[in-house]
Amino acid sequence: MPNWFKLLFRTYAALLLIAAIFAAVKFGLSIMAHVGAFSSFFSESPLSPTNLLVIGFYALAVLVIALIIAYGVSLFRLRRWTLPILWFFVVSSLLVDGLGIIRGNYSNAGELIGHIVGLAITLGIGYGTWSYRVAFFGSVRKLWLQIPLLAVLIPIAFFSTLAQIYTDDSAVNDADLLLPSVAVLSEADNAHFALQKIDALSPTGRAAFDQAREYYRELEQGEDIDIGAARSALGGITEITDSFIEASRKPGYQCPSLVNRHGLDAVICSLSELRSTAQVVALRSYVEVAQGNMEAALDSAYAPARLGKLVSAEQPLLIEHLVGIALVKTGVESVGRVVNQASSSMSVETASAIIRKLEAYEFDGSSLEKSLKREYMSGKETLRPFERFSGYAWHYNTTHNDFAELTRQKIEVAKARCGGELEQKRNLLDAKIEGMRGSIWWTLLKPNGVGEVLKQVISASMGGVREKECDVNQMSEVLQQRLQEATQ
Repeated sequence: MPNWFKLLFRTYAALLLIAAIFAAVKFGLSIMAHVGAFSSFFSESPLSPTNLLVIGFYALAVLVIALIIAYGVSLFRLRRWTLPILWFFVVSSLLVDGLGIIRGNYSNAGELIGHIVGLAITLGIGYGTWSYRVAFFGSVRKLWLQIPLLAVLIPIAFFSTLAQIYTDDSAVNDADLLLPSVAVLSEADNAHFALQKIDALSPTGRAAFDQAREYYRELEQGEDIDIGAARSALGGITEITDSFIEASRKPGYQCPSLVNRHGLDAVICSLSELRSTAQVVALRSYVEVAQGNMEAALDSAYAPARLGKLVSAEQPLLIEHLVGIALVKTGVESVGRVVNQASSSMSVETASAIIRKLEAYEFDGSSLEKSLKREYMSGKETLRPFERFSGYAWHYNTTHNDFAELTRQKIEVAKARCGGELEQKRNLLDAKIEGMRGSIWWTLLKPNGVGEVLKQVISASMGGVREKECDVNQMSEVLQQRLQEATQ
């Protein structure tokens, strides 16, 4: 073997060995960084299927890295047993890179040149080792290392070849689903900052708050309540209800930690407090109309609906929009109770004003459309770290294009008119999503198997959200019809 080729070959082997050692160090640091999380998971259920799968994955990774390091050392030392593995790698690499060039699986001239240079180096190493194979030392067989290495290389070569045949989409086409950045509201204009925190209540105040919610639950069930006792409970939390009503008059609502953030760093603000406070404000409306204060009762009744529309107005997450729908429903129900108690003394002007208010609180699907786009963008940001990975089992662009198309169909459902049109479109989408279901193990063997499994796991029609909007709209329309009949 000429010295120049020996130097070239050992440089090649050294680079392989350095890469394997680097992967081992990086892998070890990753395990150390997550050791706390691992210990907590394993301490709770050490033999759960998930934990066993994690243990198996890391054990396999350690084994593969150890095999590559052992192979790199032997390759550097010119051991003959390494040659069959090397020639298998050369042949499979020529096949994969050749297919990539023939099928045009490159994005620019630089990438094409890289493929050609890689082919030339691989072919040169393979030809050189074949020509000087007698210069390598030792036995040609070392099955306890050759068999495990081939067990790793054969699937990689097989799926790498398939990846050149079943390729990813060239780009993600989702420009119509990307929401623009919103202007950040000042604290003075943001309803979020005007709300009082329930957690800040004193023990006495918290007890009064919980008691008021109990009275509201009785109202929901159609039971009569003790007005005096309810008024007494509300008296201890006036600041909470006043701040809620004042917040509902603000120009908008934004959770500060969610504004223009779509990734894993986006933290959802507490939403349970909005619903529970809205119920207490609805109780306040009932008590005020029972005391004959019609104007104050209506103002309190409108507040949950006003705030609900603010929560759903800009670019809400789906959970935020659902809370917005629930708040509007609470407000409409509260207005209905006021109308029931004061219908005999209500003027035509007041009835007409209530009708106009109720019309403004109806949902036309536009908020749900923004919410669906927001959810799509959040999913895209979550998967962005995996953009650099590509192969037969994972097509990043194709997966996103499939999710984008599914989102467009969900938006069509969101735009549907309540009634027969909504039911028809939802049934079609539900049938399509159901058609995606199948054996996960069989799906994983198909091109983009990982992406297909993701679609199976997280796809849902969201038609039920539009139905919730329609239910609130119908409740409002029934109340409007009653008021119109009363004014005639």
